[in-house]
Amino acid sequence: MISRPFDLFDPLLQRVLTSRPTSVTELSELAGSIGWDGQDALATLEDLGIAEQSDGELRITDPVRALAARAARALEAQRQSIDETATLLAAIPHLMNHSVAEPTGAGSDRMIGDIVRGHDEVWESWWRNSAHLQPNRPGVVTPDAVMLKGQVLEDIERVAADFIERGFHMRVILDIEECFGPEGDIEPWLQAQLDAGVEVRAMSDPPSWFYVDDGVIGGIPLTWGQGNPAGMVILHDSPLLALAAAFFESLWTAAIPIGGTVAGWEPVLELLAIGRSDKQIADALGLSLRTVRRRIAEAMDDLRAPTRFELGAAWARRAS
Repeated sequence: MISRPFDLFDPLLQRVLTSRPTSVTELSELAGSIGWDGQDALATLEDLGIAEQSDGELRITDPVRALAARAARALEAQRQSIDETATLLAAIPHLMNHSVAEPTGAGSDRMIGDIVRGHDEVWESWWRNSAHLQPNRPGVVTPDAVMLKGQVLEDIERVAADFIERGFHMRVILDIEECFGPEGDIEPWLQAQLDAGVEVRAMSDPPSWFYVDDGVIGGIPLTWGQGNPAGMVILHDSPLLALAAAFFESLWTAAIPIGGTVAGWEPVLELLAIGRSDKQIADALGLSLRTVRRRIAEAMDDLRAPTRFELGAAWARRAS
């Protein structure tokens, strides 16, 4: 564990990599000359994976490999954190079902949320709870776009007017397979929502329907994984709502923007992997055909794939 805040441009690292001390004593002398405690410096370098010591002898390792390994560990920890968050959200309805009501005097159950059962009751309760609240930065994840195709699309003009009147925009994460028709064009129902000001991103296999607006209101299904829930826990402002909001933001960051100009070759390869043509990718991402082909060429160079077939294999390995 790093024992003090550490800047990778700190003189300690620069001096160690230049002089390559071979003993703990040499490191202590070097560290002391630039204002570091010897043990503090050793602990910092060991935590970074740049130094290894045994019986007073010191070995300075390749710094690039050491930091790459540390980055890999950090990425794995982040993935585990995301998985743990999904597990916690999925458990909330079950734990609330089995909780024992106790007279706390603080309305603790109400502080977490309300359980609503039945499809019609879910949405009636939802609109009743949210109608008097000012949206902040709401977002919804949905593996199944049936509600967007029906209820929202039928009232799309009112939705667009509401965005303007109340000064917010809705963010939606969809299953990427829902976004395109047989010819690879953006589905008309989705284009209507993009035109209304809905911000849309897509990913493969979204984990579940859920809605969040951090500090305002949220909703998770009684059965995690559902796309059009027949029961819901309506979350009030609480740490659980903040957790759901953080989970949404992690998905939003990783998802592919639909219908707007995007940077980088990753979104291009995501669409290429599900069989979209260069023209279809250009239309979906708001890019020119020339830009799409340039980004594919950049990806082939970065992933060292001489053919598109090998590029697909390299992307599959990277995404797994």
